[in-house]
Amino acid sequence: LRKLGSNQQVLCVTHLPQVAAQAHQHLNVAKTQTSDSTTTTIGRLGKEERVTEIARMLGGVEITQSTLTHAEEMLEAAIRASLEAAEQEVAAAALLHVVCL
Repeated sequence: LRKLGSNQQVLCVTHLPQVAAQAHQHLNVAKTQTSDSTTTTIGRLGKEERVTEIARMLGGVEITQSTLTHAEEMLEAAIRASLEAAEQEVAAAALLHVVCL
């Protein structure tokens, strides 16, 4: 999904923290109901909010230092993987360029 998202827009709804951690951006969707209407709001999460949301997905209602640390590690690993994939693509493109000359 992360690779696909580097070239086109992908909207993925998930309750799996392992999948969510791979996203370039996170959005929070909230529904509010009253007796006569329902309202849905969508907001972009900042860095700390992303960590907290992944931690909530990992640990449920109770967010602990352990789940926060794990969430940070998951997000950092996803960023590293994305950078490594980009470097590999650049290297492959350079090799292709050399071979085609």
